[in-house]
Amino acid sequence: MSSEFVAEALSEQSMDEPVDVYLGESTLDQMCLGVFGLIL
Repeated sequence: MSSEFVAEALSEQSMDEPVDVYLGESTLDQMCLGVFGLIL
């Protein structure tokens, strides 16, 4: 990922720098949480 793409994406969202995203029920920031199980 080039730094130009990151800078453009941040400016589109009116942000100066990336922000940390934390897992939790009170946030909608995470995209997906998947749990997989395998039984042999």
